[in-house]
Amino acid sequence: MFSEKDFERLWFLYKTEGEPKGVSINSFCISNNIPYTAFYDWFKKTQKKVVPVEVKK
Repeated sequence: MFSEKDFERLWFLYKTEGEPKGVSINSFCISNNIPYTAFYDWFKKTQKKVVPVEVKK
């Protein structure tokens, strides 16, 4: 079973590494041995908590 922290890490990695390379979230989940359906359920429950952040140097 995956914890909330596992999904948070996966989402962060996807946004920083997978999405810029054009990898789908489904493929990214599969390559990280996490079932997409489990991730999707977590994301749907927490999407209101996830907000985009822009970091300026």
